[in-house]
Amino acid sequence: MGAFKMAQANGAAIVPMSISHADKVQPLDYAFPAKASLMKPKAVIKIGKPIPTEGKTDEELIEEVWNAIADGLPESQKPAKGTPVSVKN
Repeated sequence: MGAFKMAQANGAAIVPMSISHADKVQPLDYAFPAKASLMKPKAVIKIGKPIPTEGKTDEELIEEVWNAIADGLPESQKPAKGTPVSVKN
């Protein structure tokens, strides 16, 4: 059971978290996180408002959480327009 399903089953809210500039802390070409003594990288974690799960379909919940996470990112890191919110099986 996934985290969303567990939250829905228990009536718990989902708290969206946006992490910006994580690529500065863990660049793609690094095997380990960047050393602070060399680059002093900083990531920012923004904790959003809890999103109630009750009465929402899976698709509605995924879209609401996706949008909340994207809203917490700087413009340079927001998903491109037209990026699919989820993949339907």
